Amino acid sequence: VNGMSVVMVTHDRFEALQLADKIYILPQKPARNHKLIELDRPRGERNQEFVREYLAQPFWQAYHD
Repeated sequence: VNGMSVVMVTHDRFEALQLADKIYILPQKPARNHKLIELDRPRGERNQEFVREYLAQPFWQAYHD
């Protein structure tokens, strides 16, 4: 549906990468920078390999380790 926005909160990184078009990462500590990620691959084309590649990127480690 065009023009509709939905906000979903999850702690599951795999779920976020499979369902979202944009992911807003909140820092674990106050006063740290947030991160907005826009996924460029259509949801229907995201497989486990795609998700693993994204989770291996440094920003995930910086915000979730």
